[in-house]
Amino acid sequence: DSVRRQPFGNRAHPFPRSPVLFMYRHPFDILVSEFGYYHTDGRTVFANYLSGLSDDERLRRLVDDPRLLGSLRDRIFQFSAWLEFDNVIPVSFEELVGSSGGGDDEIREILIWSILLKLQHAGAPADLAERIYGRRSPTFREGRVGNWVEKLSPEIRQILSVQPEDYLQQFGYSAAPGDGAHPPPTRIDEFRNRPLEFSKVNPKDTSILIEVDFLGHNIVGFRG
Repeated sequence: DSVRRQPFGNRAHPFPRSPVLFMYRHPFDILVSEFGYYHTDGRTVFANYLSGLSDDERLRRLVDDPRLLGSLRDRIFQFSAWLEFDNVIPVSFEELVGSSGGGDDEIREILIWSILLKLQHAGAPADLAERIYGRRSPTFREGRVGNWVEKLSPEIRQILSVQPEDYLQQFGYSAAPGDGAHPPPTRIDEFRNRPLEFSKVNPKDTSILIEVDFLGHNIVGFRG
């Protein structure tokens, strides 16, 4: 819709010419996070839709709700297209958490180093790794990977198993829990090694009609 509403079909937006960090995590852990957050008054506009339910009812509604929230697959799958943009750097939560969150410190440093290289930015991966967590964030709870293995009942997992797993596979995840370990998604090497590419067109060289008849004048953007 923004293409229709914005000047120049929104082609002047800086997105195609900018690097974008896109963080993702296991959708089942996202479900657990939604379960612990969405129903609290003031945190979401639809909190009242979930607040009066039992834990099991709330989880079931978050897994598959045909009226308002859609299914977990619906909510996750619509973000998967971000993975296909060459200017996007996909970064998994499992890579970022390090050993304190159930991950691996070496994998985290390799990821941070690769991002610094892509952005051509100076920095020490080990120093940056220690400053990633924002524990004061209102959405921070445990900051761990694989919570879903403990939090989701067999009944909820059964409901999830009926849904196609394509939304999991898009990000390199599986619906099967590991043997006590929670490995990072399978696509991390692919994303880490993918070179950044940006649009080569500079819209500033094109006169763009921004607004018509503003105090009797047309406003045009041109070369900044």
